[in-house]
Formats: sequence, C-alpha cells, structure tokens
Amino acid sequence: TPKIFSRKDGKQVGSFGGNGGTYALLVNDELIYGGGDEGKLNNNYATCQKTDEIATFLGLQIIVKDEISYLRSDYELSAIKRQKYIADYKDWAEVEDKKGDLSDELWDLREQRKLATDKEAKKIDKKMANLIEKISQSDKDREDIEAGGLVWKTKTDDSFSMILAGNTIVIGGNGKVETFEANSGKKTWSHDVDGIVYSLAVSNGNLLVSTSSGNIYSFSAKATTKPIIQKEIIVNKPYKNNDNTKLYQDAVNKILSKGIDKGYCLVVGSETGRLVYELATKTNLKVIGIEEDAEKVEKSRKLLNSAGIYGSKVSIIHGNLNNLPFSKYFANLIVSDKLLISDTIPTTANEIYRVLRPFGGVAVLGMNKKAENKVLISKWVNSSDIDNWKIEQDNWTTVISGKIDGTGEWTHLYSNPGNTSNSNDPVKGPLQIQWFGRPGPADMINRHSRTISTLFKDGRLFIPGNNRIICADAYNGTPLWKQYIPGMRILGAMKDCGTIAVADDYIYVATEQTALGFNVKNGKQEVVLEAPQLIPGQNSKWGYVAVVEDQIFGSGKKPNASFTVLGRINCDQFEGDYREMVTSDYLFSLNRITGKELWIYKGLVFNNTITIGDDYIYFVESRNKKAALDFDGRMRIDHFCEEPTFVVKLNKKTGKKEWEKKFKFPFSQIMFLIYSDNVLLVTGSYNKGLHAHYALYAFDGGTGSKIWEVDYEAGNTQWDNTTKKATIRGSHGEQWQHPVIIGEQVILPPYDFNLHTGKKGSLNFTRGGHGCGGITGSASHLFARGSNPRIYDIMGDTNGGDPISRVSRPGCWINIIPAGNIVSIPEASSGCTCDYPIQTSFVFISKD
Repeated sequence: TPKIFSRKDGKQVGSFGGNGGTYALLVNDELIYGGGDEGKLNNNYATCQKTDEIATFLGLQIIVKDEISYLRSDYELSAIKRQKYIADYKDWAEVEDKKGDLSDELWDLREQRKLATDKEAKKIDKKMANLIEKISQSDKDREDIEAGGLVWKTKTDDSFSMILAGNTIVIGGNGKVETFEANSGKKTWSHDVDGIVYSLAVSNGNLLVSTSSGNIYSFSAKATTKPIIQKEIIVNKPYKNNDNTKLYQDAVNKILSKGIDKGYCLVVGSETGRLVYELATKTNLKVIGIEEDAEKVEKSRKLLNSAGIYGSKVSIIHGNLNNLPFSKYFANLIVSDKLLISDTIPTTANEIYRVLRPFGGVAVLGMNKKAENKVLISKWVNSSDIDNWKIEQDNWTTVISGKIDGTGEWTHLYSNPGNTSNSNDPVKGPLQIQWFGRPGPADMINRHSRTISTLFKDGRLFIPGNNRIICADAYNGTPLWKQYIPGMRILGAMKDCGTIAVADDYIYVATEQTALGFNVKNGKQEVVLEAPQLIPGQNSKWGYVAVVEDQIFGSGKKPNASFTVLGRINCDQFEGDYREMVTSDYLFSLNRITGKELWIYKGLVFNNTITIGDDYIYFVESRNKKAALDFDGRMRIDHFCEEPTFVVKLNKKTGKKEWEKKFKFPFSQIMFLIYSDNVLLVTGSYNKGLHAHYALYAFDGGTGSKIWEVDYEAGNTQWDNTTKKATIRGSHGEQWQHPVIIGEQVILPPYDFNLHTGKKGSLNFTRGGHGCGGITGSASHLFARGSNPRIYDIMGDTNGGDPISRVSRPGCWINIIPAGNIVSIPEASSGCTCDYPIQTSFVFISKD
C-alpha cells in the first residue's frame, strides 16, 4: 500500500488504500500507482487528504503529457484525453464493477465444474454461457464509454517498458524494441534485440536499450556504416606460471578431494586471488576471498574481473582476518592462500569454526612440509575449543564440522512421527537474518491451499513446491537439487496428513500408488515402494508417510480422497463449518529400503489421527454405519464421530493390536492425535452456538486409560455480509489449530495445559496480528504468523510476540521451522494480495 513520508524528517504523514506496488507517478497534485501485475493503475489525490479515488486506468504504465495520457498494457498501446476519461469514470466504474462481479461468478463456476459430476456439469455449463454473454455485453458498454475520451488505440506484442521522446513513443518488448507516433499511434520502426527490454532511455539523439540478457544497445537516427559491437575481453589465464604454480595445483587437488563442490568457499587471507581463481574455475562453488592488504585486494579484483568471473562467481572483501565480517555457519569450505604460500596462520581456529557450516562443512588448511610447521599448527589447533581437527602427515589440517549440540530436526509434517510440532531446538530470540533468496513464489503452491511443511535434517531444507521438492542448504541458501514429482501435490494438509518424510539417507514422497525415495545429497530417485493393494478393484493410493529407523509407515486411501486440484475453490473446501477430512481404508508398514511388507491393518482412519511413539503406532478408527458408507475418502468429522470411535494401539514392528478403547468424541471441525512422553493426546474443535470450542483428551499410552480432559471456548463470531448473519466461519484458523507440546506443556492457543494432569497454566497467547496458520515450537519459543512471522518466548510475555520480519508473511499452515539452531521460513506466501513487499525464502539465526 503506498505511503507518504516527509522529505524533511522521514516521518510517515499519510497512506493510500488498495493494492500497492513499485510503480508510482506524480502528476500535479495527483498520484497514479499500481502493483504492476493486475493491469490497473489507481489515481488518487497525492496529499491523501481526500480519500475518493479519482479514476482507475486499465494499464501497466502511464505517461502524461499535457492533456493526453499514454497507456501501456501487455498487448495494447492507447492515447486518451485524461480529463474526459476522469469525467466519465463513474459510469465506467459501474460497468467495470458489474463485469468484475460477473467474472468472479464465472471463475467460481469454472472451479466448481472441475469437481462436478456429468449431470452437474451440464447445469454449470448453461450458467457459464449466460455469464459469458453478460460479460461480453459489459465489454461493449465499457468500450462505448471509453470511446468518448479515446484518441487512438493500437495492438502491440507483449511489452515491458515505455518512454516518450518528443513525438515518439518507444515500447520495449520480448526480443524487440518498437517506436510509435504519439499523435496517431502509427508504428514507425522496429528492431530485434536479445532478451526482454526492461529499461529504455534517450540521450543526445541515441536510444539506449537494456535487456534481460545483459546486453545494452544504442540506436541512432544518424546513418552508420556498421554497428559497433563491444565485447568483454576475457583473459583465460590471468595468473602466470611461476614457482608457486605446482604448489597451487597440489593444493587444489587436495581441497577437491574433500568432495565439496556446491555452496560457498571462504579463502581467509586471499592474497592476490590465485587460490580463489583456481577453486572458482574448477568447482560450482561461490568463492569469497578476504584480505587485509588493500593493494592485494585491488590487484585481486582486477585479475579476477579480467577473467570474467568477478561478481558472478567470486568476490574479494577488504577486512580484518581476526574478526571475519560474515554470519555464522555460512561457509561450506574454508581454505587459506596466505597460509599456503607464507606459512602464516591467518586467524584463530575458533574464528574459522564460527563461520563454518555445521553438518559437514570442511576447513582445509595447508602449509609447506617443514617439520617445525607441524608443531606450529598443532599449537594453533590446540588453542581452540574444537576437538575434531585432524592434522595430516603432509602438514595439511582438516576439520569437518558436525551437528550443533542439542539442535533439533523437522522430519515430518508436525516435526516428528509423534506430531508434537516441536523440534526442541535451542534457537531463541532475538533473531537476525542469515540469508534470503530462492526459492521464490513461482514454484510454490498458493498459500490458501495450505500444503505440507518444509522439512529440515542434517543442514538441508526440503521444500515442497507444486509437484516438486526443492532442496537447499539451510545455512546459506545454496540450491542443491530440485525434483519434479508428478502426483505429489497435496492441499489442505490440516485436513489430511504428511505425505513426505526424511531419514538420514532418503526423503520419501508419496505419489499415486508409491512412495519414492530420493537421495538427500543429490536428489536422485533410488527407492520405489509400492503400496499394498487391499481393496479389490480400488487401486488405492499411498496416503500417510512416516519413517522410523528401517520402517516406513503408510496408508491406503481412495484414488480421489486427497485434495489436489488448485483453485479458489480450495478456500471453500477447507474453511468454514463441517468441512471434510481425508480418510484411509488401511494402514501398513514396509521395510523402507527393500519394500518388504511387514504388516497391514484394515480400518477406516482419519489421516490426521495417526501418530507413532516409542514402539507403537496409534490412530483413531471409526466403525459406525455412516462412516462405512464413505465412497470418496472424504468425510465430515461429525459423521466420523457420530458414534463412539476406537483409539487403537499397534506394535509398530509387527502390527499386532495391543489394545483398543471405545470413546465418543464431540468433534465436528478438526481432529488431531499427538504422542509425547507416554501420553496420547486427542484434540479437536466443535461449535457451541456461535462459538468455537476446543477439547483435549489425554490417554495413558501404555494402558489406554483416560487421564484427563479439558474443554474451552476459543473463537468468536464474525458477521457474514452475504447471509447477513453472525457465523463462526472458521476462515482464519479459528477451528483447526494444532497443539504444540514443549516438555510438559500442551499449548493450544490461547492456553497451555500440563501434559500429564491437564492443569491449566499461566500462558495467554495472542498472535499480535492477523493470522490463520499453524503454530510451531522450539525448546523455549513459539513461532506463528501475527501479520508478519513472529517469535514468542514461552518463559516471558507471549502477548503479541516479536516480529521476525516486517516485510514478509509466512504461509497459511506449517511454515516457520525452528531446527538446526536457525529459523527457516521458505517462501509460502504465493498468491497473497496483501501489502507485504517481499515474497522470498528467509532463514534467521539467534543474535549473539
């Protein structure tokens, strides 16, 4: 949303309504602005003292000259009489609003048709045809109104930029640049270029064109014999052979033998940049050198730039080697040019280890072979707090980083097979940025569709996208691999279950009738596990996924049980009263490498109510008549719980039933099952009048006896403008919250309860802003969306928490992952139209 700031003191003095963006143009006392992706530009009074909108222009960019405005849209260029257009705007807006309502209705019908039966589809098609006719009439009415202020209009190819120079309009497109007469709209010139034209300028009779390919073009009306092509001169070998050439060759071979080829390499004491160059040209590493000598820094930059790799592959920093200006844990590989050629130790071992990535980061530091140097480096190593340095026979010293003490993992949808939504990680606030960047929103599923969570294990993030898994280095964001996996997309995770899980060696992904195992290091598919087929003629799909030791646990579900179709209809499917949850017809376990079948259990189970703890797997099964009639694998919770259900305990190794307990639950909106410290916790929500209520039931994991139960009112009503009635609605998480268990605390907002007694604690959790997503936990903190992502200290004040970021928003389910001594928030805001300016992935770390 655009805001106004004083140029004198920087204070905010006003704010505009509506969607914002990066495009803004001041014309006299008016501001024209837009988001750049909707094809609309808003026109308001620039002082913001008058709130009435002056007009809305259909376009992506506008140029105003005297009484004429030139509008660029994707495929059209037009000139309008601006004041005439504004005078007619009220009539135009009424027609446009009517068309918008009709278009929304048509969109909804198209979404409904995707899931309709043949009989329903015929009725929908008839309604759609009627709407299309009405929309066509609205377009004609709008064109009639626009004609009064229209000077000219012409079609263009896809366009991305526009400028006005004299009587010439220049349009930048995809692969071409074109000019048009401003008076008539007639095309006067066109020229092909390489890439998308994002920037245009005119100076001294020359047209300058900058494209996405990195090329800059200059065009002139003056005749030239031949275009001049300026190319960057690349020096293939900027460093000449000398007495140290073999030393560098041997050093690079030694370093490369450690197997680090991706990520960031830090050269501490980079001298004139030769080791930086050798590593950058022989690996996929981004290489950063740091050097104290300013002259060497300058020389390094010139040599590396002449090789064409400076900025894209390498950087040289002028800085203090004893206080490295880098965040903790960022470097996959650390070496030293200074130590290699001068036998001078550049910094402390502790400082090297501070910036070394955990979970396998490698520091490889070499000296010459003088015997006294081995004594010197031994003293250097022994002066540190790290005990896993390895001094080799040839005076090379290597350290491979391990796991950070006490760090947690996030290997399943709700952190672990017990579904506690808590990693027990030591990370705590305040937090600072570790890295931000890819993946962005392009490969992600819309936030309202609420897909499964990102996983963390051994320094890697496994980020679920739209039918794909993206693996990134958790500590510096380096993309490691990406796999497109048709059929893996799962929507409405809070109504279903986790369909991915990660072990030491493989990440398992359910897709169709299989679970595929991908090597965590390189993303290669190496395991294919087939779901047992128990229901004749059904061709059941693999649903639930959990991994414990050498076992994988799964469920067989009906072919169309899970929500997989993307669209606006997802909100209707997941939000509100009595929305269906996904069921499975049976559970099973296989050896996760060989696929050997270990056991199968047949029974109708809510996917959300499967949990594994210690040596057992637990779930809630329904055997009532209404549940037995389930035909599509989706069921209302009140139907599932209409009669007493059965809480069942199986031996996870053999599938042998240990016990089952008959119990009547009151749930109608959501239902979860969690295991922690021999307590089996069943939670869920239901409505009482116009209020959402939550109930918690604790059972002894050993005997199945009920220990305690709690019920409380949680949600208030909202006014529905459509029905003109008060309703709970449940559109923003009021009815589907999942608990977090931290130690003996069961936290289900806004309260906490003792895990073993049910006694209510002192917690009074408030988000601190708008939010609907799930809550996650570490050893001492909670994480949730309160407008922005927030952190809450459970030992302090949880009223509102502290913003982790003020420029972004997390997703609408489990998206904030505290694990590995960092807090990861991979991009999950895709599709959001609110005023959060940045859509990207973030990772944060505790401030020291």
